[in-house]
Amino acid sequence: MKDPIKIAVVLPRGMVFSETGATSIDLVVRDQVAYNKNPILTSYIVGEEVPRPFKGFDFRPISSSNQRKLHTKYLDEIKKDLPDVVVVHQYPQAASYIARQLPDTPVVLYRHGLLKRNRNWVTKLYKQKRFSKLSKLIFVSEYIKEAFLQDYPDLRGKSSVVSNAVDIDYWQPSQVKKKQICFAGRARADKGIRELVDAFKALDPSDWQLKLALAVQTQQEVEFFAEVSTLCRDTEKIQITKNVKSTQVRDLFAESMIAVLPSIVKEGFPRAVVEAMSCGCATIASDGGGTPEAMGDGGILLDVVTRDSISAALQPLFRDEASIKTWAERARVHAVNNLDSKKSIEKYNAALLELVVG
Repeated sequence: MKDPIKIAVVLPRGMVFSETGATSIDLVVRDQVAYNKNPILTSYIVGEEVPRPFKGFDFRPISSSNQRKLHTKYLDEIKKDLPDVVVVHQYPQAASYIARQLPDTPVVLYRHGLLKRNRNWVTKLYKQKRFSKLSKLIFVSEYIKEAFLQDYPDLRGKSSVVSNAVDIDYWQPSQVKKKQICFAGRARADKGIRELVDAFKALDPSDWQLKLALAVQTQQEVEFFAEVSTLCRDTEKIQITKNVKSTQVRDLFAESMIAVLPSIVKEGFPRAVVEAMSCGCATIASDGGGTPEAMGDGGILLDVVTRDSISAALQPLFRDEASIKTWAERARVHAVNNLDSKKSIEKYNAALLELVVG
């Protein structure tokens, strides 16, 4: 057997590497480590301290109230157990800093969303220098990658895509589906939650429920959660939960006939869409960012996110349950063929192995 290859995975600030409150980035990292089948690849995870981290992982908790100090503490932890590769999720500043301090260790930036556009050529030149220190850049979608390469075309050779995916044997439909619409995601206005609630209340379907599973971490999300709770107070047809476990999100998607994920912001490759489709939901989502890549022809895309556009997408489904079943089957087939974590993890592992063994 070859010598083990050690990978240090660095989580950005604000992540919750725990069963309760985990973000999509936390779940991507958890799955990549948990479902890795290559015996020579071993990983440890460096992230902010949480009360009850996922069990069964080599998680190295870091505590810091300052972003710059957090980067330094990440580096100190990595130096204690020097890896063969460092994978830094989301933050180019942290990736660049670690790459400068560990010039003999390949450092990978793993981006889940768009980078801010450059204000001027000076900013672009500064960032170009920062990115040049990295050994590889991984993006969750072609959309995110190509947006990045518009500014940094010289880095195409270092850039690749590893799409978000799920274990399709775990994320699968329940035997009995309920007449309910579901949403799972952060409690933020730019996720289209208010528009979804307004659309459901305007339609007022007699035998349907709307279930919202909202992740609440920041003060802004606390305030928005309170706003949505007030908006839904006058009806028993809408149920709201906060910071549920990922297993509960799975159960929500599995038993729901319809999932509506109408993000206004341009998502990279939304994991919630992947989860919903794998669970056999007739899935409605916004036509922006990397969402069309995630959905393929297995879901319904909204040109714009408004109360009326969501209502228009839902009404035909309410009138025809056979149509719901058709879209649900298309979603599940698309997930099985394109969104299986086994293929995604193999691609991720291959990218890292290339940096170490060529």
